[in-house]
Amino acid sequence: MSQANRLLSKTMMGFRFKKLIYFYCMPVMNQIDKAARDSARYKAYITARGLGQVYRVIPARFQGETFYRLDGTMRTKKPSVKLRHAYEKKK
Repeated sequence: MSQANRLLSKTMMGFRFKKLIYFYCMPVMNQIDKAARDSARYKAYITARGLGQVYRVIPARFQGETFYRLDGTMRTKKPSVKLRHAYEKKK
């Protein structure tokens, strides 16, 4: 296990203990640690800018494959002009 994976695992354990929500942006699920994959409850596939499909992760009870059930779609909009300017100013 690489040092980055160990650090990520410890961070996730702390977040789980504090009941915080966290997001990972990964092109392929196999690129994250097994502990992160096992703790996932939802998975989102971004199909276009601002549009995605949300799947609920249903883990295998014993051995076998993890199932994904489509829970719905999500649509986001651009942030307001005021927020964009504030972000650019802080950047």
